[in-house]
Amino acid sequence: MSTNQSSADESKNHKEPADQTTQSGPPKKRKSPGFIETSGFKPSWLETGPLTPEILRDSLALQGKDNLFEEKAEQQTGVAPAPESTTKPAHTGEPSSEVTESTHTPHPISAEEHTGVQSGDNQPEAWVQALFTDGSATQSQSDISARKSPSPRPAEHDHIDLSAAAAHPSRARSEYFEPTSTAVDSAYVHGRLVATSKAGKKSRWTSGLLLTSLLLLGLAAITFFVNPFIRVAMNSATLAKPAAPYAAIPPKSGSGNWCVDGDFLGAGDRLKLADSGNQGDILAGDRVFSLNYTVAQPGTYNFQVSDCDNPDLSYPATAAWLKTTQPNQQVTFVFDTMGRGTALFGAAPYIVNVIDDANDFRVIGNFQFWDENDASSQLEQLSGGLYQQVRHISAPGAYEAQFITNSANQSIDVTGRTDTPVSLTFRTNRPSEPVVFLLDTDRGQASVLYDMTPLLASLAFGNGYRLLSYWLLGLAVLLLLVMTARLLILNNNQLRMESGCPQCGQRELMRISRRPGQRLLNALGIPAYRYRCRNCTWEGTRLSDVGEAFSTGSLFGSGKSR
Repeated sequence: MSTNQSSADESKNHKEPADQTTQSGPPKKRKSPGFIETSGFKPSWLETGPLTPEILRDSLALQGKDNLFEEKAEQQTGVAPAPESTTKPAHTGEPSSEVTESTHTPHPISAEEHTGVQSGDNQPEAWVQALFTDGSATQSQSDISARKSPSPRPAEHDHIDLSAAAAHPSRARSEYFEPTSTAVDSAYVHGRLVATSKAGKKSRWTSGLLLTSLLLLGLAAITFFVNPFIRVAMNSATLAKPAAPYAAIPPKSGSGNWCVDGDFLGAGDRLKLADSGNQGDILAGDRVFSLNYTVAQPGTYNFQVSDCDNPDLSYPATAAWLKTTQPNQQVTFVFDTMGRGTALFGAAPYIVNVIDDANDFRVIGNFQFWDENDASSQLEQLSGGLYQQVRHISAPGAYEAQFITNSANQSIDVTGRTDTPVSLTFRTNRPSEPVVFLLDTDRGQASVLYDMTPLLASLAFGNGYRLLSYWLLGLAVLLLLVMTARLLILNNNQLRMESGCPQCGQRELMRISRRPGQRLLNALGIPAYRYRCRNCTWEGTRLSDVGEAFSTGSLFGSGKSR
Protein backbone atom coordinates (compact mmCIF):
# COMPACT_ATOMS: atom_id res chain seq x y z
CA MET A 1 0.00 0.00 0.00
CA SER A 2 2.78 2.37 0.88
CA THR A 3 4.49 1.55 -2.40
CA ASN A 4 1.46 2.68 -4.42
CA GLN A 5 1.18 5.87 -2.42
CA SER A 6 4.83 6.71 -2.93
CA SER A 7 4.49 6.06 -6.65
CA ALA A 8 1.46 8.35 -6.87
CA ASP A 9 3.25 11.12 -5.03
CA GLU A 10 6.23 10.82 -7.28
CA SER A 11 3.96 10.94 -10.36
CA LYS A 12 2.34 14.05 -8.99
CA ASN A 13 5.67 15.69 -8.40
CA HIS A 14 6.71 14.94 -11.94
CA LYS A 15 3.48 16.30 -13.38
CA GLU A 16 3.53 19.73 -11.71
CA PRO A 17 6.49 21.14 -13.67
CA ALA A 18 4.81 20.18 -16.94
CA ASP A 19 1.61 22.09 -15.98
CA GLN A 20 3.61 25.18 -15.10
CA THR A 21 5.15 25.33 -18.51
CA THR A 22 1.75 25.28 -20.25
CA GLN A 23 -0.15 27.83 -18.05
CA SER A 24 0.14 31.58 -18.50
CA GLY A 25 0.43 34.22 -15.83
CA PRO A 26 2.93 35.21 -13.25
CA PRO A 27 5.24 32.44 -12.07
CA LYS A 28 4.81 30.98 -8.67
CA LYS A 29 6.98 32.10 -5.80
CA ARG A 30 10.29 30.27 -5.79
CA LYS A 31 11.19 28.31 -2.72
CA SER A 32 14.06 29.50 -0.59
CA PRO A 33 17.41 27.73 -0.93
CA GLY A 34 17.87 24.83 1.39
CA PHE A 35 14.14 24.09 1.61
CA ILE A 36 13.46 20.35 1.72
CA GLU A 37 10.00 19.20 0.88
CA THR A 38 8.69 16.32 2.90
CA SER A 39 7.63 13.22 1.06
CA GLY A 40 6.37 9.81 2.02
CA PHE A 41 8.32 8.12 -0.76
CA LYS A 42 10.34 5.04 0.18
CA PRO A 43 12.12 2.85 -2.34
CA SER A 44 10.68 -0.60 -2.57
CA TRP A 45 13.97 -2.22 -1.69
CA LEU A 46 14.02 -0.41 1.64
CA GLU A 47 10.55 -1.69 2.51
CA THR A 48 10.71 -5.22 1.25
CA GLY A 49 14.44 -6.06 1.48
CA PRO A 50 16.52 -7.81 -1.22
CA LEU A 51 14.55 -9.56 -3.91
CA THR A 52 14.38 -13.31 -3.65
CA PRO A 53 15.14 -15.50 -6.69
CA GLU A 54 11.43 -16.39 -6.98
CA ILE A 55 10.28 -12.73 -7.17
CA LEU A 56 13.11 -11.88 -9.59
CA ARG A 57 12.15 -14.83 -11.81
CA ASP A 58 8.48 -13.73 -11.92
CA SER A 59 9.40 -10.12 -12.68
CA LEU A 60 11.64 -11.18 -15.56
CA ALA A 61 8.89 -13.40 -16.93
CA LEU A 62 6.31 -10.58 -16.76
CA GLN A 63 8.71 -8.16 -18.37
CA GLY A 64 9.24 -10.59 -21.22
CA LYS A 65 5.46 -10.95 -21.61
CA ASP A 66 4.94 -7.15 -21.87
CA ASN A 67 7.69 -6.86 -24.47
CA LEU A 68 6.03 -9.54 -26.58
CA PHE A 69 2.63 -7.78 -26.43
CA GLU A 70 4.18 -4.48 -27.50
CA GLU A 71 6.01 -6.06 -30.45
CA LYS A 72 2.79 -7.80 -31.57
CA ALA A 73 0.81 -4.57 -31.38
CA GLU A 74 3.41 -2.76 -33.49
CA GLN A 75 3.23 -5.40 -36.18
CA GLN A 76 -0.62 -5.27 -36.33
CA THR A 77 -1.15 -1.48 -36.23
CA GLY A 78 2.06 -0.31 -37.85
CA VAL A 79 2.30 2.52 -35.30
CA ALA A 80 5.60 3.11 -33.58
CA PRO A 81 5.46 2.95 -29.80
CA ALA A 82 5.48 6.19 -27.85
CA PRO A 83 8.94 7.28 -26.76
CA GLU A 84 9.82 6.76 -23.16
CA SER A 85 9.66 9.76 -20.89
CA THR A 86 12.98 11.40 -20.28
CA THR A 87 11.78 13.03 -17.12
CA LYS A 88 14.09 12.18 -14.26
CA PRO A 89 12.93 11.74 -10.69
CA ALA A 90 13.06 14.73 -8.47
CA HIS A 91 15.09 12.99 -5.78
CA THR A 92 18.18 11.88 -7.66
CA GLY A 93 20.11 11.14 -4.53
CA GLU A 94 17.91 8.16 -3.62
CA PRO A 95 17.28 5.00 -5.63
CA SER A 96 13.80 4.80 -7.07
CA SER A 97 11.72 2.28 -8.93
CA GLU A 98 10.71 2.78 -12.57
CA VAL A 99 7.36 4.70 -12.92
CA THR A 100 5.59 5.07 -16.27
CA GLU A 101 4.15 8.58 -16.73
CA SER A 102 0.70 9.03 -18.25
CA THR A 103 -0.69 12.23 -19.91
CA HIS A 104 -4.31 11.26 -19.36
CA THR A 105 -6.32 10.25 -16.39
CA PRO A 106 -6.76 6.48 -16.11
CA HIS A 107 -10.40 5.39 -16.26
CA PRO A 108 -11.81 2.26 -14.72
CA ILE A 109 -12.47 -0.73 -16.85
CA SER A 110 -15.92 -2.14 -16.78
CA ALA A 111 -16.65 -5.77 -16.19
CA GLU A 112 -17.83 -6.26 -19.76
CA GLU A 113 -14.65 -4.85 -21.23
CA HIS A 114 -12.53 -6.96 -18.92
CA THR A 115 -14.34 -10.22 -19.49
CA GLY A 116 -15.51 -9.73 -23.05
CA VAL A 117 -14.09 -11.93 -25.77
CA GLN A 118 -12.21 -10.10 -28.52
CA SER A 119 -13.31 -10.80 -32.05
CA GLY A 120 -12.00 -10.20 -35.49
CA ASP A 121 -8.45 -9.09 -36.03
CA ASN A 122 -8.04 -8.23 -32.34
CA GLN A 123 -8.23 -11.94 -31.45
CA PRO A 124 -4.77 -13.05 -30.08
CA GLU A 125 -3.09 -15.96 -31.74
CA ALA A 126 -2.94 -19.44 -30.33
CA TRP A 127 0.58 -19.12 -28.93
CA VAL A 128 -0.50 -16.03 -26.98
CA GLN A 129 -3.58 -17.73 -25.58
CA ALA A 130 -1.41 -20.66 -24.46
CA LEU A 131 0.31 -18.30 -22.05
CA PHE A 132 -2.92 -17.93 -20.05
CA THR A 133 -3.93 -21.56 -19.95
CA ASP A 134 -3.73 -23.40 -16.64
CA GLY A 135 -0.66 -25.55 -15.96
CA SER A 136 1.51 -24.23 -18.82
CA ALA A 137 1.75 -20.50 -18.25
CA THR A 138 4.68 -20.62 -15.90
CA GLN A 139 6.74 -22.92 -18.08
CA SER A 140 6.01 -20.95 -21.28
CA GLN A 141 6.88 -17.65 -19.64
CA SER A 142 10.16 -19.12 -18.47
CA ASP A 143 10.96 -20.35 -21.97
CA ILE A 144 10.13 -16.93 -23.51
CA SER A 145 12.24 -15.18 -20.90
CA ALA A 146 15.10 -17.56 -21.62
CA ARG A 147 14.87 -16.77 -25.37
CA LYS A 148 14.80 -13.00 -24.87
CA SER A 149 17.56 -12.81 -22.27
CA PRO A 150 21.19 -13.70 -23.12
CA SER A 151 22.23 -17.24 -22.30
CA PRO A 152 23.89 -17.54 -18.92
CA ARG A 153 27.56 -18.42 -18.72
CA PRO A 154 29.27 -20.37 -15.90
CA ALA A 155 29.76 -18.23 -12.85
CA GLU A 156 33.19 -17.26 -11.60
CA HIS A 157 34.55 -18.73 -8.40
CA ASP A 158 33.49 -15.73 -6.32
CA HIS A 159 30.56 -14.45 -8.47
CA ILE A 160 27.06 -15.82 -9.05
CA ASP A 161 24.80 -14.56 -11.84
CA LEU A 162 21.44 -14.15 -10.11
CA SER A 163 19.54 -13.53 -13.35
CA ALA A 164 20.75 -16.80 -14.83
CA ALA A 165 20.01 -18.55 -11.56
CA ALA A 166 16.45 -17.16 -11.57
CA ALA A 167 15.85 -18.14 -15.20
CA HIS A 168 17.00 -21.71 -14.55
CA PRO A 169 16.17 -22.54 -10.93
CA SER A 170 16.76 -26.28 -11.29
CA ARG A 171 20.21 -25.80 -12.74
CA ALA A 172 21.11 -23.06 -10.28
CA ARG A 173 21.02 -25.46 -7.36
CA SER A 174 23.50 -27.88 -8.93
CA GLU A 175 25.72 -25.60 -11.05
CA TYR A 176 25.93 -22.31 -9.19
CA PHE A 177 25.37 -23.27 -5.59
CA GLU A 178 27.76 -26.08 -4.62
CA PRO A 179 27.08 -27.76 -1.28
CA THR A 180 29.91 -27.69 1.25
CA SER A 181 30.92 -30.69 3.27
CA THR A 182 33.49 -31.34 5.93
CA ALA A 183 36.10 -34.07 6.00
CA VAL A 184 34.18 -35.91 8.68
CA ASP A 185 30.89 -35.76 6.73
CA SER A 186 32.62 -37.26 3.71
CA ALA A 187 33.62 -40.19 5.86
CA TYR A 188 30.05 -41.50 5.76
CA VAL A 189 28.85 -42.88 2.44
CA HIS A 190 25.37 -44.43 2.40
CA GLY A 191 25.42 -44.76 6.18
CA ARG A 192 28.72 -46.65 6.22
CA LEU A 193 31.96 -45.38 7.67
CA VAL A 194 34.76 -45.33 5.13
CA ALA A 195 38.38 -44.25 5.30
CA THR A 196 38.96 -40.72 3.98
CA SER A 197 42.62 -40.53 4.65
CA LYS A 198 45.84 -41.01 2.92
CA ALA A 199 45.17 -44.36 1.32
CA GLY A 200 48.43 -44.10 -0.57
CA LYS A 201 50.33 -43.70 2.69
CA LYS A 202 48.57 -46.73 4.16
CA SER A 203 49.40 -48.74 1.09
CA ARG A 204 53.04 -47.67 1.22
CA TRP A 205 53.29 -48.69 4.87
CA THR A 206 51.76 -52.09 4.21
CA SER A 207 53.85 -52.70 1.11
CA GLY A 208 57.01 -51.57 2.88
CA LEU A 209 56.46 -53.87 5.84
CA LEU A 210 55.64 -56.81 3.59
CA LEU A 211 58.64 -56.32 1.31
CA THR A 212 60.97 -55.83 4.28
CA SER A 213 59.75 -59.00 5.97
CA LEU A 214 60.16 -61.00 2.75
CA LEU A 215 63.66 -59.60 2.30
CA LEU A 216 64.57 -60.60 5.84
CA LEU A 217 63.22 -64.10 5.26
CA GLY A 218 65.39 -64.41 2.16
CA LEU A 219 68.49 -63.22 4.03
CA ALA A 220 67.79 -65.66 6.84
CA ALA A 221 67.57 -68.55 4.37
CA ILE A 222 70.79 -67.53 2.58
CA THR A 223 72.64 -67.12 5.86
CA PHE A 224 71.55 -70.49 7.18
CA PHE A 225 71.96 -72.64 4.06
CA VAL A 226 74.73 -70.86 2.13
CA ASN A 227 76.66 -68.92 4.82
CA PRO A 228 78.40 -66.27 2.69
CA PHE A 229 80.58 -65.26 5.65
CA ILE A 230 82.90 -68.22 5.02
CA ARG A 231 84.25 -66.74 1.84
CA VAL A 232 84.53 -63.29 3.38
CA ALA A 233 86.43 -64.59 6.42
CA MET A 234 88.80 -66.69 4.32
CA ASN A 235 89.60 -63.79 2.02
CA SER A 236 90.51 -61.67 5.05
CA ALA A 237 92.72 -64.36 6.63
CA THR A 238 96.49 -64.77 6.54
CA LEU A 239 98.13 -67.56 4.48
CA ALA A 240 100.56 -69.89 6.23
CA LYS A 241 104.10 -69.97 4.80
CA PRO A 242 106.38 -72.97 4.16
CA ALA A 243 108.70 -73.87 7.00
CA ALA A 244 111.71 -74.09 4.60
CA PRO A 245 112.49 -72.38 1.27
CA TYR A 246 112.42 -74.28 -2.00
CA ALA A 247 115.94 -75.00 -3.26
CA ALA A 248 114.93 -76.42 -6.63
CA ILE A 249 115.79 -74.63 -9.82
CA PRO A 250 112.70 -72.97 -11.33
CA PRO A 251 111.27 -74.55 -14.50
CA LYS A 252 111.78 -71.33 -16.42
CA SER A 253 115.38 -72.39 -17.00
CA GLY A 254 114.30 -75.53 -18.88
CA SER A 255 113.81 -76.07 -22.60
CA GLY A 256 110.03 -75.88 -22.43
CA ASN A 257 109.49 -79.54 -23.30
CA TRP A 258 108.38 -81.62 -20.33
CA CYS A 259 108.03 -85.37 -19.94
CA VAL A 260 106.73 -87.79 -17.26
CA ASP A 261 108.89 -90.64 -15.93
CA GLY A 262 107.30 -93.24 -13.63
CA ASP A 263 107.41 -96.81 -12.36
CA PHE A 264 104.06 -97.58 -14.01
CA LEU A 265 105.84 -97.21 -17.40
CA GLY A 266 108.16 -99.62 -19.07
CA ALA A 267 111.92 -99.24 -18.96
CA GLY A 268 112.98 -96.22 -21.00
CA ASP A 269 109.40 -95.08 -21.70
CA ARG A 270 108.47 -91.41 -21.23
CA LEU A 271 105.23 -89.45 -21.65
CA LYS A 272 105.46 -86.01 -23.22
CA LEU A 273 103.16 -83.33 -21.80
CA ALA A 274 101.39 -80.88 -24.11
CA ASP A 275 100.36 -77.20 -23.93
CA SER A 276 98.37 -77.19 -27.18
CA GLY A 277 94.86 -77.51 -25.78
CA ASN A 278 94.66 -81.21 -26.73
CA GLN A 279 95.27 -84.56 -25.00
CA GLY A 280 93.93 -83.31 -21.66
CA ASP A 281 95.32 -79.78 -21.82
CA ILE A 282 92.62 -77.18 -21.16
CA LEU A 283 94.11 -73.93 -22.50
CA ALA A 284 96.85 -73.67 -25.09
CA GLY A 285 99.87 -71.48 -24.40
CA ASP A 286 99.19 -70.88 -20.68
CA ARG A 287 102.46 -72.57 -19.58
CA VAL A 288 100.42 -75.35 -17.92
CA PHE A 289 101.30 -78.73 -19.47
CA SER A 290 98.87 -81.67 -19.27
CA LEU A 291 98.33 -85.20 -20.56
CA ASN A 292 95.65 -87.91 -20.25
CA TYR A 293 97.03 -91.41 -19.70
CA THR A 294 95.48 -94.82 -18.91
CA VAL A 295 97.15 -96.86 -16.15
CA ALA A 296 96.81 -100.56 -16.77
CA GLN A 297 96.89 -101.90 -13.19
CA PRO A 298 95.42 -100.33 -10.04
CA GLY A 299 97.82 -99.30 -7.30
CA THR A 300 100.03 -96.52 -5.96
CA TYR A 301 102.91 -95.31 -8.15
CA ASN A 302 105.70 -92.74 -8.06
CA PHE A 303 106.60 -90.36 -10.90
CA GLN A 304 108.53 -87.18 -11.76
CA VAL A 305 108.23 -84.43 -14.33
CA SER A 306 111.54 -83.70 -16.02
CA ASP A 307 112.91 -81.73 -18.93
CA CYS A 308 112.75 -83.83 -22.08
CA ASP A 309 116.14 -82.43 -23.17
CA ASN A 310 117.69 -82.44 -19.69
CA PRO A 311 116.58 -85.37 -17.48
CA ASP A 312 118.52 -83.97 -14.52
CA LEU A 313 116.03 -81.09 -14.23
CA SER A 314 113.17 -82.88 -12.46
CA TYR A 315 110.22 -81.89 -10.23
CA PRO A 316 109.74 -82.56 -7.40
CA ALA A 317 113.28 -83.16 -6.23
CA THR A 318 112.42 -86.61 -4.82
CA ALA A 319 109.19 -88.08 -6.28
CA ALA A 320 105.45 -87.50 -6.65
CA TRP A 321 102.74 -90.15 -6.29
CA LEU A 322 99.45 -91.28 -7.83
CA LYS A 323 96.76 -93.77 -6.91
CA THR A 324 94.35 -95.83 -9.03
CA THR A 325 91.64 -98.21 -7.85
CA GLN A 326 90.52 -99.83 -11.12
CA PRO A 327 92.26 -101.48 -14.08
CA ASN A 328 92.86 -99.31 -17.12
CA GLN A 329 91.93 -96.19 -15.19
CA GLN A 330 92.58 -92.86 -16.84
CA VAL A 331 94.51 -90.19 -14.97
CA THR A 332 95.56 -86.65 -15.94
CA PHE A 333 99.06 -85.31 -15.28
CA VAL A 334 99.35 -81.54 -14.78
CA PHE A 335 102.56 -79.52 -14.53
CA ASP A 336 102.18 -75.76 -13.84
CA THR A 337 105.44 -73.98 -14.59
CA MET A 338 104.10 -70.59 -13.42
CA GLY A 339 102.73 -71.53 -9.96
CA ARG A 340 100.30 -68.63 -9.80
CA GLY A 341 98.89 -67.82 -6.37
CA THR A 342 95.37 -66.78 -5.30
CA ALA A 343 93.72 -65.37 -2.20
CA LEU A 344 93.31 -68.87 -0.77
CA PHE A 345 96.47 -70.52 -2.06
CA GLY A 346 99.98 -69.15 -2.08
CA ALA A 347 102.27 -68.79 -5.08
CA ALA A 348 104.89 -71.48 -5.76
CA PRO A 349 107.76 -71.90 -8.26
CA TYR A 350 105.99 -74.91 -9.78
CA ILE A 351 103.09 -77.30 -9.09
CA VAL A 352 103.14 -81.01 -9.84
CA ASN A 353 99.73 -82.66 -9.77
CA VAL A 354 97.73 -85.63 -11.01
CA ILE A 355 93.97 -86.13 -11.02
CA ASP A 356 93.24 -89.66 -9.85
CA ASP A 357 91.08 -91.60 -7.35
CA ALA A 358 92.70 -90.36 -4.12
CA ASN A 359 90.00 -88.99 -1.83
CA ASP A 360 91.03 -89.78 1.76
CA PHE A 361 92.93 -86.74 3.04
CA ARG A 362 93.93 -85.70 6.54
CA VAL A 363 95.79 -82.88 8.25
CA ILE A 364 98.36 -83.57 10.93
CA GLY A 365 100.67 -81.34 12.98
CA ASN A 366 102.05 -80.53 16.38
CA PHE A 367 98.63 -79.21 17.45
CA GLN A 368 97.48 -82.90 17.46
CA PHE A 369 100.87 -84.54 18.13
CA TRP A 370 101.42 -85.69 14.51
CA ASP A 371 98.97 -88.53 14.93
CA GLU A 372 98.21 -90.02 11.48
CA ASN A 373 95.37 -92.14 12.87
CA ASP A 374 93.55 -89.27 14.54
CA ALA A 375 89.92 -89.41 13.35
CA SER A 376 89.45 -85.70 14.05
CA SER A 377 92.06 -84.84 11.42
CA GLN A 378 89.86 -86.02 8.51
CA LEU A 379 89.19 -83.35 5.88
CA GLU A 380 85.62 -82.79 4.70
CA GLN A 381 84.91 -82.72 1.00
CA LEU A 382 83.00 -79.55 0.10
CA SER A 383 82.58 -79.90 -3.67
CA GLY A 384 84.60 -81.53 -6.44
CA GLY A 385 88.25 -81.64 -5.43
CA LEU A 386 87.91 -79.08 -2.59
CA TYR A 387 88.46 -80.36 0.97
CA GLN A 388 88.35 -78.38 4.19
CA GLN A 389 88.58 -78.62 7.96
CA VAL A 390 88.02 -75.86 10.50
CA ARG A 391 89.84 -76.57 13.75
CA HIS A 392 89.73 -74.48 16.89
CA ILE A 393 93.22 -74.47 18.38
CA SER A 394 92.88 -74.58 22.14
CA ALA A 395 95.98 -72.63 23.15
CA PRO A 396 97.73 -69.71 21.44
CA GLY A 397 101.15 -70.43 19.93
CA ALA A 398 103.17 -71.41 16.82
CA TYR A 399 102.18 -74.56 14.91
CA GLU A 400 103.04 -76.62 11.81
CA ALA A 401 100.77 -78.71 9.59
CA GLN A 402 101.00 -81.24 6.74
CA PHE A 403 98.38 -82.77 4.41
CA ILE A 404 98.61 -86.50 3.86
CA THR A 405 96.51 -89.36 2.47
CA ASN A 406 97.39 -92.88 3.69
CA SER A 407 100.82 -92.14 5.14
CA ALA A 408 103.23 -89.28 5.63
CA ASN A 409 105.16 -90.14 2.42
CA GLN A 410 102.01 -89.46 0.36
CA SER A 411 101.32 -85.79 0.93
CA ILE A 412 100.43 -82.54 -0.80
CA ASP A 413 102.06 -79.22 -0.02
CA VAL A 414 102.27 -75.84 -1.76
CA THR A 415 104.26 -77.31 -4.69
CA GLY A 416 101.88 -80.22 -5.22
CA ARG A 417 102.29 -83.95 -4.68
CA THR A 418 105.48 -85.11 -3.01
CA ASP A 419 106.81 -87.86 -0.75
CA THR A 420 108.84 -85.36 1.33
CA PRO A 421 106.40 -82.53 2.14
CA VAL A 422 107.33 -79.11 3.48
CA SER A 423 105.31 -78.14 6.55
CA LEU A 424 103.19 -74.99 6.67
CA THR A 425 103.65 -72.75 9.74
CA PHE A 426 101.06 -70.51 11.41
CA ARG A 427 100.37 -68.81 14.76
CA THR A 428 97.27 -68.30 16.90
CA ASN A 429 96.77 -65.36 19.27
CA ARG A 430 93.74 -66.27 21.38
CA PRO A 431 92.23 -69.43 22.84
CA SER A 432 89.96 -71.48 20.57
CA GLU A 433 90.95 -69.45 17.56
CA PRO A 434 89.58 -71.01 14.36
CA VAL A 435 92.10 -72.14 11.73
CA VAL A 436 91.05 -73.29 8.26
CA PHE A 437 92.91 -76.18 6.56
CA LEU A 438 92.16 -76.16 2.84
CA LEU A 439 93.11 -78.62 0.09
CA ASP A 440 92.35 -78.44 -3.66
CA THR A 441 93.15 -81.69 -5.47
CA ASP A 442 92.27 -80.23 -8.88
CA ARG A 443 94.80 -77.48 -8.38
CA GLY A 444 97.22 -79.69 -6.46
CA GLN A 445 97.86 -77.31 -3.54
CA ALA A 446 97.27 -77.07 0.21
CA SER A 447 97.00 -73.98 2.41
CA VAL A 448 96.36 -72.93 6.01
CA LEU A 449 94.28 -69.80 6.77
CA TYR A 450 94.51 -68.14 10.19
CA ASP A 451 94.37 -64.78 12.01
CA MET A 452 90.80 -63.95 10.95
CA THR A 453 88.63 -61.23 12.45
CA PRO A 454 86.83 -62.67 15.51
CA LEU A 455 83.40 -61.55 14.33
CA LEU A 456 83.90 -62.95 10.84
CA ALA A 457 85.39 -66.11 12.25
CA SER A 458 82.37 -66.59 14.52
CA LEU A 459 79.91 -65.91 11.69
CA ALA A 460 81.77 -68.14 9.26
CA PHE A 461 82.97 -71.08 11.36
CA GLY A 462 81.10 -70.77 14.67
CA ASN A 463 77.44 -70.60 15.58
CA GLY A 464 77.24 -66.96 14.58
CA TYR A 465 75.66 -67.58 11.20
CA ARG A 466 72.96 -69.77 12.78
CA LEU A 467 72.17 -67.17 15.43
CA LEU A 468 72.06 -64.47 12.78
CA SER A 469 69.66 -66.47 10.63
CA TYR A 470 67.42 -67.06 13.65
CA TRP A 471 67.40 -63.34 14.44
CA LEU A 472 66.54 -62.45 10.86
CA LEU A 473 63.74 -64.99 10.86
CA GLY A 474 62.32 -63.64 14.12
CA LEU A 475 62.49 -60.05 12.88
CA ALA A 476 60.69 -60.99 9.67
CA VAL A 477 57.93 -62.71 11.62
CA LEU A 478 57.66 -59.71 13.95
CA LEU A 479 57.24 -57.33 11.00
CA LEU A 480 54.53 -59.57 9.57
CA LEU A 481 52.72 -59.51 12.91
CA VAL A 482 53.04 -55.71 13.11
CA MET A 483 51.66 -55.39 9.58
CA THR A 484 48.72 -57.66 10.41
CA ALA A 485 47.96 -55.85 13.67
CA ARG A 486 48.18 -52.48 11.93
CA LEU A 487 45.71 -53.54 9.24
CA LEU A 488 43.31 -54.87 11.89
CA ILE A 489 43.48 -51.59 13.82
CA LEU A 490 43.01 -49.38 10.77
CA ASN A 491 40.05 -51.42 9.52
CA ASN A 492 38.26 -51.42 12.89
CA ASN A 493 35.59 -48.72 12.64
CA GLN A 494 34.88 -48.92 16.39
CA LEU A 495 38.26 -47.33 17.09
CA ARG A 496 37.75 -44.34 14.81
CA MET A 497 36.89 -40.86 16.06
CA GLU A 498 33.82 -40.67 13.81
CA SER A 499 32.17 -43.54 15.72
CA GLY A 500 31.82 -41.32 18.80
CA CYS A 501 32.47 -41.88 22.47
CA PRO A 502 32.73 -45.58 23.42
CA GLN A 503 31.26 -44.88 26.86
CA CYS A 504 28.18 -42.76 26.15
CA GLY A 505 27.92 -43.11 22.37
CA GLN A 506 27.71 -39.34 21.77
CA ARG A 507 29.77 -37.56 19.09
CA GLU A 508 31.04 -34.91 21.45
CA LEU A 509 34.76 -35.66 21.16
CA MET A 510 37.37 -32.95 21.41
CA ARG A 511 41.03 -33.50 20.66
CA ILE A 512 43.52 -33.02 23.49
CA SER A 513 47.30 -33.34 23.79
CA ARG A 514 48.83 -36.69 22.86
CA ARG A 515 50.89 -38.98 25.05
CA PRO A 516 53.94 -41.09 24.14
CA GLY A 517 51.69 -44.05 23.32
CA GLN A 518 49.86 -42.13 20.60
CA ARG A 519 53.12 -40.74 19.24
CA LEU A 520 54.53 -44.27 18.98
CA LEU A 521 51.46 -45.39 17.05
CA ASN A 522 51.86 -42.42 14.70
CA ALA A 523 55.46 -43.45 14.11
CA LEU A 524 54.13 -46.85 13.00
CA GLY A 525 51.74 -45.23 10.53
CA ILE A 526 48.62 -45.45 12.75
CA PRO A 527 46.89 -42.01 12.99
CA ALA A 528 46.13 -42.21 16.72
CA TYR A 529 45.12 -39.12 18.73
CA ARG A 530 43.83 -38.51 22.23
CA TYR A 531 40.25 -37.26 22.61
CA ARG A 532 37.97 -36.20 25.46
CA CYS A 533 34.19 -36.53 25.44
CA ARG A 534 32.38 -33.31 26.38
CA ASN A 535 29.31 -35.30 27.40
CA CYS A 536 30.76 -37.82 29.87
CA THR A 537 34.41 -36.60 30.20
CA TRP A 538 35.78 -39.87 28.80
CA GLU A 539 39.40 -39.71 27.64
CA GLY A 540 41.12 -42.18 25.37
CA THR A 541 42.72 -42.96 22.03
CA ARG A 542 40.78 -42.63 18.79
CA LEU A 543 41.86 -42.89 15.15
CA SER A 544 41.53 -39.85 12.89
CA ASP A 545 43.09 -39.84 9.45
CA VAL A 546 43.02 -36.05 9.06
CA GLY A 547 43.55 -35.15 12.72
CA GLU A 548 40.08 -33.73 13.42
CA ALA A 549 39.98 -31.31 16.37
CA PHE A 550 36.26 -31.84 17.02
CA SER A 551 33.78 -34.53 16.06
CA THR A 552 30.65 -33.80 14.01
CA GLY A 553 28.41 -33.67 17.06
CA SER A 554 30.60 -31.27 18.99
CA LEU A 555 29.49 -27.72 19.78
CA PHE A 556 32.38 -26.34 17.72
CA GLY A 557 31.78 -28.57 14.69
CA SER A 558 34.55 -30.37 12.89
CA GLY A 559 37.88 -29.03 11.82
CA LYS A 560 41.34 -30.13 10.86
CA SER A 561 44.32 -29.69 13.10
CA ARG A 562 47.57 -29.16 11.34
